[in-house]
Amino acid sequence: MNEIRGRARELLPSVLLTLLSMIQALALEIFWTRLRENPQLYAAGWPALLGWLQVVAVLLGIALIWLFYVSLILRFSWVPGVREMLLPFVIGMLEFTLIDLQGLERMGSWLVCLAAIFAVATTESHFIFRAARRDPANRQFFDLFAPATLSDYLHTGIVVALLLGLGSAVGLSGNRGALALVALLFAVAALLHQTYMACFYWRETIGRGGEPTD
Repeated sequence: MNEIRGRARELLPSVLLTLLSMIQALALEIFWTRLRENPQLYAAGWPALLGWLQVVAVLLGIALIWLFYVSLILRFSWVPGVREMLLPFVIGMLEFTLIDLQGLERMGSWLVCLAAIFAVATTESHFIFRAARRDPANRQFFDLFAPATLSDYLHTGIVVALLLGLGSAVGLSGNRGALALVALLFAVAALLHQTYMACFYWRETIGRGGEPTD
């Protein structure tokens, strides 16, 4: 049984990275096709501004999903469960949905989908961290940080709640002006913050300038 667990731990990075690379490549292809076929982006005015903000948010989301997976796989080792095997498909479906919902006419649903991606990724990272903490190979990192508590996820909870609230408000009111602009700026800011946090934890694990972290 220990041999099987060891093989699963050893093969996990290559399996997940191969699968994720295929999903991300397909997502980028679909995204590029939608980008070329959206006339609003190439006409001056308010719709173009909102459209390009949405494009930036989608690109940040695609990059962040890749960074999320790669940083976890390269930093930690753990024995995977069925959930880890299925999650890339769930994330991929949400990612494709986010791309398909691009456009001002479906801005409310787009924001709700983005909230779902935040919620799913945060929930899965919690379970992965719990599994990784039990593996002695990851002790150097987890000795620096106490186990996560509910308060550690308060920020993400607020982000998800605000995205859901803004999505509902935009969808129900049909406001594609100032309210949509505020919602998109918040979405971009939230994605940038998550990217910064991913880079921070990467530096804490790998060390700065090639030197181990004290």
